[in-house]
Amino acid sequence: MRHWRERVRSAFWPTPLFLLFLGIVLPTFTEPLDELVSLDPTLVTGTPLTDETNRAVISTIAAAMLSFLGVVFSMSLVGLQLAASQLSPRVLRIYARLRITKITLGVFLATFAYSVTVLGVIGENKLDDGTSYVPIVSLALNWLLLFTSLVLFVFYVNTILRLMRSTYMIEAVASEARGVIDEWYPAARPDESATVPDRAPDGVVLAAEPSVLTSLNFRRLVRTAARQGVLLRVVPRVGDFVARGAPLVQVWGERLPYASTVRGAFHWGRERTLHDDPSYALRLLVDIAIRALSPAVNDPTTAVQAIDRIVDLLADIGARPDAAGVHRDRRGVPRVIAEVPDFASLTRLAFTEIRRYGADAPQVSRRLLAALDDLAVILPPELTGVVAAHRELLAAAVRRAVPAGAELAIALTPDRQGLG
Repeated sequence: MRHWRERVRSAFWPTPLFLLFLGIVLPTFTEPLDELVSLDPTLVTGTPLTDETNRAVISTIAAAMLSFLGVVFSMSLVGLQLAASQLSPRVLRIYARLRITKITLGVFLATFAYSVTVLGVIGENKLDDGTSYVPIVSLALNWLLLFTSLVLFVFYVNTILRLMRSTYMIEAVASEARGVIDEWYPAARPDESATVPDRAPDGVVLAAEPSVLTSLNFRRLVRTAARQGVLLRVVPRVGDFVARGAPLVQVWGERLPYASTVRGAFHWGRERTLHDDPSYALRLLVDIAIRALSPAVNDPTTAVQAIDRIVDLLADIGARPDAAGVHRDRRGVPRVIAEVPDFASLTRLAFTEIRRYGADAPQVSRRLLAALDDLAVILPPELTGVVAAHRELLAAAVRRAVPAGAELAIALTPDRQGLG
């Protein structure tokens, strides 16, 4: 269920289509209310509520909604192009998950559909005795939808302006990462260590289709393994591309589970997602940093902003125990073992490419040195060796990229702001 909720949240079309359908069916609910009120046309003769005036206003609202839709579409394209070119194409998924974008587009579509529907009944409303009446409820709801559309448009413009700023996108990635970290690296956990048997597996489940593993239903895997009395080892990590016929799960036990049952616990997609992949958030932040360091962009300040969030995430992960990746049944028997990235691999992911492409940028090297010094103080003693190794690699890379002398001394001076 969680996987499907995430798919719906990541998809762009469900909310706009639902609101469009709502705008189409709303008149079937407002028409009985209009008939119940039955506002006499003679009461509004010579006022702005005449049929001619109402038709003109509703027509204008419908035309304005089409114009708004064009503006929203154009602004979306501009925002997406800027985000993809300056940050990373992979951050576009965040735009598709923004609720304000989906709701704004959906309300515009609903207002247009509702206006067109109401336009066809103005002046045609008749009671059982043949007398006409003014659809005052439908008109009031149309004005309410128009006001809501204008308010949402203001918030939408504000969101697009924020989307064009790298700081907002970086913080959005980091915010989603914190939720994944809380799930995969709990602050405290009992000893869950378990080892894979030394002997060869009794069976192997192979992948049926080539795709990217986006998430796993560990509860389903545990239930399947407990029912058969076996131990399962998941071969790929979440985020891996798995080719057709590649090993998916190794099985130890006499009663091998059905391959289709095991495969049903795996969820696939065309690309990695943030919601169940603890290393993908760091991957996105690193992509933003190295894109900013490319000669085409040449924006080390954005790289420094990405490093700020990377350091914060690493400090949070380092303060927690490593995830064992062991999942047990209700009796405490290990049933599923999956590989989870440890702190060393996440640190390697976080700093290797930024160090490689930013060694000759003093602002980046100074911020990286300050970040590594901070981590050495924050992290527990058993992890300081990993940080010290990366600091030595960074210093060596800077010495190779920057001429000796005053420039080198500046580049090797730690600074949390880079160059301020």
